[in-house]
Amino acid sequence: VASPAVSWQALASGSATPDPVSVSQAGVVTATAAGTFSVKVSAGTLTDSVAVTALGPTGQGDCKLSFPPGVSTVAGSTETPQGQRPADGAGSLATFNDPTGLALDAAGNLYVADVGNSLVRKVDQDGIVSTFAGTVAGYDDGPIAAAQLRNPAGVALLADGTVFVADTYSHRIRRIGDGQIETFAGERVGYGGGFADGAGTAGLFSLPTGIAAASDGTLYIADKDNHAIRKITASGLVTTLAGTRSAGFAEGAGAAARFSKPTAVAVGASGNVYVADRDNHRIRKVAPDGTTTTFAGSGSAAFADGPAASAAFNRPTGLAFDGAGNLLVADASNKRIRQIAPDGTVTTVAGTGKDGSIDGALSSAQFRSPVGLAVGPDGLIYVADGTADRIRVIRR
Repeated sequence: VASPAVSWQALASGSATPDPVSVSQAGVVTATAAGTFSVKVSAGTLTDSVAVTALGPTGQGDCKLSFPPGVSTVAGSTETPQGQRPADGAGSLATFNDPTGLALDAAGNLYVADVGNSLVRKVDQDGIVSTFAGTVAGYDDGPIAAAQLRNPAGVALLADGTVFVADTYSHRIRRIGDGQIETFAGERVGYGGGFADGAGTAGLFSLPTGIAAASDGTLYIADKDNHAIRKITASGLVTTLAGTRSAGFAEGAGAAARFSKPTAVAVGASGNVYVADRDNHRIRKVAPDGTTTTFAGSGSAAFADGPAASAAFNRPTGLAFDGAGNLLVADASNKRIRQIAPDGTVTTVAGTGKDGSIDGALSSAQFRSPVGLAVGPDGLIYVADGTADRIRVIRR
């Protein structure tokens, strides 16, 4: 979701501008008289050609619009009212219900796992929200306009545009492509899930929550209630990379490792899988051979920046890498966005720790429940602020 296009008219009697652009004039701008005007934009950096219309004639020149660092709201404002369908529309006109997982496509569209509405939503580059997939809560595969999802919490995209969804309360991984939603892996067992490796629907999950795609199409799943990290090949074969059904904390290889409610995964450049080990308050690293170690976090439910071993998180829930190899963390109960450098040093990007939905400077903006992250190629950090029912963006 790029910065919105900026346009305005400078009139002889004043200026008419859309938010967040304001224009101030020095002198009179007309077809025959020179004048100057200044442009102020409240929020990233955008370089573009700016056209100015003054009583008809048009002049054009280059202009750089500078956006200060800070946090702003891309879309959403309130929770979808109970019993009503969620509202699509521009920016704050759209409604969400506990948005969680995020993913960006190559065109800059943002996909949102809208948990409470049992939908996947799409936010385009102009901030327009539409419903991408899902109707009412349910389990049916079929055409995208009729198929159902059940409280999906995670979303991931392949390079070809195929969308995969961690459909949490159906205990399945769904695939969306060519106008269809289908079950790619997993199946309900009675009213719940299960734990089994196998091909397609023979592979079982229990509340799969986080999902990430590697460049070769392999999917990695944070299988929350199985306390395990699962792997799905491009052909649909499900295996367990690390962990088992027993919650706990332990380093080690494969099933010897222990997690407690893992909720998000992210794939690093070298093929390591990073895990938001929520109830252990740590970020874990799983090597391709399944060996699990702690990447950052002391294990205390607290807040502290610093070296990896002494830094502290409180129920970290979302993960995403930026272009420099830093791992961003949605530190949900600390109400902050944190960053882990490649050497393990933890710093705070935004948030004060106070509960709120206030936009503004990085040092003063507030989050209510940051749970999902995506980072664009331009470095913008998108945040699913769950119980605030908003999608936020951080500019650094």
